Amino acid sequence: MAQVWGLSGGNVQAVDVHIRKIRGRLEPVLTPIATVRGVGYRFDGAGQVFIAD
Repeated sequence: MAQVWGLSGGNVQAVDVHIRKIRGRLEPVLTPIATVRGVGYRFDGAGQVFIAD
């Protein structure tokens, strides 16, 4: 988070919480956000995303 946003310290799980919320709003059948262990997250669904209200 320090390299991306210039933040030092703070809650290191903030990204995980945001990803969980985004996954919850995306179509449940296809989750285009993949977890890459030891690296972070990858978006695999360009053009295949349906956002539910």
